[in-house]
Amino acid sequence: MQVKYRERLVFADSLLQSDPKRALDSLQNFRNTLFSSANKAYYYLLLTIANDKNDVNVLNDSLIGVSINYYKDSKDYYNYTRALTYNGILKYLLDKTDTTAFDSFKGAETVYVENKIKDPNILGLIYTYIGRINKADGNFKEAEEYFNKASQVYYSTNSRYNYIISIIDIIWAKLNNKTYSGIPDLISKLDTLDSIPDELIPYFYNAKSGYYASIKDYENAILFTKENLKYNKNQASRDNLYYGLSAYYLQLNSLDSALYYAKLSIENISDKEASSEYHLYRHIADVYKFKQEYKMASDYYFKAYQFHQRYLEEVSSKKILELEKRYNVQAKDLQLSISDEKNRFLKLVVIGISITSILLLVIFWFRVKISRKELEIRRHKEEIKAQIAESKLKKQRVINNLMKISTALLPEITNDYLKIANNKYSLSPELYEDLIKLNKRYNNEYRKNINSVINSELIEILDYLPLEFVEQLSTNEKLVLFLTEEGYSTSQIAEILNNTANSVRTSKMRLLQKINDATLYEKCVSLGLRIVSNN
Repeated sequence: MQVKYRERLVFADSLLQSDPKRALDSLQNFRNTLFSSANKAYYYLLLTIANDKNDVNVLNDSLIGVSINYYKDSKDYYNYTRALTYNGILKYLLDKTDTTAFDSFKGAETVYVENKIKDPNILGLIYTYIGRINKADGNFKEAEEYFNKASQVYYSTNSRYNYIISIIDIIWAKLNNKTYSGIPDLISKLDTLDSIPDELIPYFYNAKSGYYASIKDYENAILFTKENLKYNKNQASRDNLYYGLSAYYLQLNSLDSALYYAKLSIENISDKEASSEYHLYRHIADVYKFKQEYKMASDYYFKAYQFHQRYLEEVSSKKILELEKRYNVQAKDLQLSISDEKNRFLKLVVIGISITSILLLVIFWFRVKISRKELEIRRHKEEIKAQIAESKLKKQRVINNLMKISTALLPEITNDYLKIANNKYSLSPELYEDLIKLNKRYNNEYRKNINSVINSELIEILDYLPLEFVEQLSTNEKLVLFLTEEGYSTSQIAEILNNTANSVRTSKMRLLQKINDATLYEKCVSLGLRIVSNN
């Protein structure tokens, strides 16, 4: 019976590329089937792939985990590569900030290369997702390298759809990295194709408008954004398209058009409670400010501030959950090791049942060993809980202190801002100078308050580096190092510290230089620190 099951599974596997809907239907007919371990691992792998290809929303990764545990101890390197790849895809889709997805893709890449596997579809997926994770983390140069690898794979296999996506990915990586010189050639490559699938045209136009905006050709940026709106069927993305139009018109000093599209961007927010949309409220506040409508500007700045605080809290909570997840993985690995010990013990009992004297000694030895293992697991779990609680408390306290600084300054900023605005009936050089001075004062106050956050508790958090090294870092460098190791991207750090992304990158470069000067580089690499691994 298991042989027949295997034949049906192989047939479903053969349909995954050509007819994924039929493959999923075939796999769903296996419900309540009693599989052998090998067939169960194969079935869960195929079901995960089929669900992904049919855009079925999967809420957990437990099934593909069964496949990974089976294939990692087998010599079926091809299916082990596929299991790692789709495990990574599933984790990425569930949470794009989950760094364990990156580990899974890198593991798949290693198994693929070392065992000389020949499946360009899998290799293209691995390269694409590693590129996307690097891009999300601000590593644009590495992202571009992997997107280039993916485009070469898809070009060589004449996979036009995926090739177009990979070229668009390369364009965005270049835009993020501000390397514009090669983009016209990439756009030309896509323009000269016989046709582009309708569903990909909005993505292509979006990349075009992004490029033209980057070189300050706002007329063309507006043209392709409006073309994008014609083709784009995704209602959830229209708010940011309107935001783009408003921003481009603002650059052209067309304030009425800028305000018109800024209002549309707010009206078209798909999730009115989404904290990540704070930038839309901040933008419309800027437009009102340029139009000298200070009361409206103040109202929208306050809304932007509220959403931004919630956004920072949500990002921080996700990082803490990821930390807990990593500790849970360690605990599960220990539990698996004890299960392996017990299984080996049971096999030994069956094989040696006739050798009574030896068996008794072996039983005693294994029982002692298993008891010690169980004790070790319990003790390790308690240590993990304590580490999570302590780490969670310290790190959340530092981030909360950073947020409270902005909270404390906001009412004063708003009051002074309105006093000046209400006392002036029309825009004048004097008003402009007053606002500049006020802004400078609050920036100085903000940075002074930031210094108070760097206390002995943060130095303890950075205890993976020598104390004498940490103490020689500047206030800003300590914060950038701490937030980098917590997994925050360059843009997120800039927002938390009320700074620019370029300033954060400069701080990272200085940190790397100091690490090199202090001959700590190898230690940082061995510890897996982000400050060196991501640069």
